[in-house]
Amino acid sequence: MSFYHNDHDVDTEQDDHNHLTGDEVIWRIIQNDQENMHDHQSGGKPPASKTFMRNMEVIWFDPEDAEDAQYKDESCPICGEEYKKGDQCHKLEDCNHFFHIKCLKLWFEKHNTCPMCRKDVLTDDPEYEEQKLDPSRLKDNIHSMYM
Repeated sequence: MSFYHNDHDVDTEQDDHNHLTGDEVIWRIIQNDQENMHDHQSGGKPPASKTFMRNMEVIWFDPEDAEDAQYKDESCPICGEEYKKGDQCHKLEDCNHFFHIKCLKLWFEKHNTCPMCRKDVLTDDPEYEEQKLDPSRLKDNIHSMYM
């Protein structure tokens, strides 16, 4: 690989200013979402419930804590930054996936599923919630879209 870099004048030494911060990564995710995702009004899934997001328990990350220790060498799957002592995090109850709470709330403003396993969370859309309870109704709606 180094021969490619040498032949094409590629600088393999990156300066710190070339690295993205967590906030920049999140901002790019949001921009990408806005450009490439259909919003709820155009047939996409609704975002997570505002009550659900408001009630998300904050976990102050502490690698010395037995509960948090399992994540001490990991990074947030959304922003890619390693967890540091004092980070505000959240663990989803149904699937136990762990994230920075700020990243997760930004994700849930557009999505209603875990970013890792796609397990559904509560939405504020009663019709969507009813469809989740009655899979045959969801199948009928999908079928009618293509007929």
